[in-house]
Amino acid sequence: MLGGRLVTIAGNAAAAGLTVTFTSLPVAHRDNPTSASVKTTAGAACTIKVKYRTGYSRAKGLEKKTAPANGRITWTWEVGKTTTPGKWPVTVTCTKGSKSGTATRLMTVK
Repeated sequence: MLGGRLVTIAGNAAAAGLTVTFTSLPVAHRDNPTSASVKTTAGAACTIKVKYRTGYSRAKGLEKKTAPANGRITWTWEVGKTTTPGKWPVTVTCTKGSKSGTATRLMTVK
């Protein structure tokens, strides 16, 4: 967060040549499923990390995925019922060959 504004980091997209853009990251509610969606280069291998107050989530559904022909990937996972409410970073990193890119957004948990 920079000056109270959400900052999306596209990695070294220009230099690295791979763009990762969040297309959806709704408000999450404890003890309910939530999701995150990105658009990137077709064939890129992407990982997602969700960092809560207690550390990185190991929830089922946060596995590595490969972008299909349309470049759109969605992850769905369960937010724990004891997850601390607040704003938590969600980071997606994608690679294809020698190119890579990263995007980070804050997810609100209520």
